[in-house]
Amino acid sequence: MILPALALFVADIPVVEAWRDRGVAPGTWTYAAAPLASVASYGGRVEVRCDKMTRRLSVVLDGQAMPGTRLLISTTNGDRWLPQPAAWHASDAIGDWMAFSRGRILFLEEGHMPLVVPSWPRLARVVEDCRV
Repeated sequence: MILPALALFVADIPVVEAWRDRGVAPGTWTYAAAPLASVASYGGRVEVRCDKMTRRLSVVLDGQAMPGTRLLISTTNGDRWLPQPAAWHASDAIGDWMAFSRGRILFLEEGHMPLVVPSWPRLARVVEDCRV
């Protein structure tokens, strides 16, 4: 039974059932590094960037963040809603959650279709780049 106050909160969150069983979006991870940044990109749909000067990681879907919305990052280690543009300090556990998720990561921006991508070493490398 959902309590009435909780029902109001839950109603605005899209339900993504069994996302871990879904196939991944077509594409592959690429990695690029420069002196002040590194980027892992998946099929032009997801970009995870490290700003080495500020030690901040960020995620952008489909080439742009939609300010005023939230982005859900869901992994086998946990789930986190982030305000857009989605960014966090490299010491935050969400980077490890993505890097070491068992097989898949779900990205869900409010108002858009869910995107499931594989968790590959190129993504982990960007997370580590922000920590050295």
